[in-house]
Amino acid sequence: MKLADVLSISKFFQSIQENFSESSLECLLQHIEYKFVPARQAVFYCGEPGKEFYFILKGKVSVWIPPKGFSMPKHNRRGSVSDSIPTDGDQIASHQNQGFIKVREMVDGDSFGEIALTTNSMRTASIVTVEDSHFALSLIHI
Repeated sequence: MKLADVLSISKFFQSIQENFSESSLECLLQHIEYKFVPARQAVFYCGEPGKEFYFILKGKVSVWIPPKGFSMPKHNRRGSVSDSIPTDGDQIASHQNQGFIKVREMVDGDSFGEIALTTNSMRTASIVTVEDSHFALSLIHI
């Protein structure tokens, strides 16, 4: 799937086209990068600062929300999650062991992390790859 195809079917991108200026759109497109994440690894963790918006070019991810009473992890100076969630090994098993709940899966053409483009909030869920996954991501806030 090509980036233009992903953008044309993304509800969020369609909303941007309706609500933002042409220059905002051009700026967004100039700041898109490619990222590959192997199967069963975290794309990002719940509680991390939101810095990117992701389009799934090819692959499958699962969305994990924390259990009730979960306290957001503290971050080190680089913004990485501390020891609250183990960051090595199989992240699907790790999230299950931490009591996280899988709420959905997303596939080619889906997008996530759009809140990061419009707010400075922390991630409210963890995203973990189910299979090897390829992403286009935007690093710019609009």
